[in-house]
Amino acid sequence: MSDEIEDAPVLFAVGFEGALLGVGRQFNSDVAVYDYSKCVSILMEEQDFSYEDAVEWMEYNVVGAYVGKTTPIFLMDQEYYQEVVDAEKKDAAT
Repeated sequence: MSDEIEDAPVLFAVGFEGALLGVGRQFNSDVAVYDYSKCVSILMEEQDFSYEDAVEWMEYNVVGAYVGKTTPIFLMDQEYYQEVVDAEKKDAAT
């Protein structure tokens, strides 16, 4: 770790302004925090994706895109996260 504090800007995810919850803070950086389920809804509305396609696109192109220490965070509430975990278990069992 460096004892220098870098002046890195917060990176915002283009197209997901309606899902922005705010800015989170962690050691030496601030990051944009988005509502994951709202991002999925935005993709379904604006790109005419099915739910499954929106989640797949979100995981690969958004959540999977590391752009440095100020990469945004996509937050799932506990209920939504449990639904995702249950669906993944079901998919793994088939």
